[in-house]
Amino acid sequence: MKKYVINTVRDIDMIQTARDEGLEKGFKDGKKIGREEGEKIGRKEGLKEGEIKGMIQMLLLNLKTRLGQLSEKIENQIYSISDIDIITDLVKLSCT
Repeated sequence: MKKYVINTVRDIDMIQTARDEGLEKGFKDGKKIGREEGEKIGRKEGLKEGEIKGMIQMLLLNLKTRLGQLSEKIENQIYSISDIDIITDLVKLSCT
């Protein structure tokens, strides 16, 4: 192993400059890696959030469809029933 002897101020300046350049390069590389990782995480989170929103929208659409079908059936049943007491009971049941 070769030993280096630092003799002059110029040698010290060169060493400090090399160290500073290395630190700066490492810092820039670290920022780049951090930014790339952050973008990946952001994309994953965005996809998860988008999937959840899509699932919620689909569930709401299905619920609206089911409620529409149910209200149509109830309406048809009410029209076919002539007894007012039965209609009142149906309204009470639908409210609970």
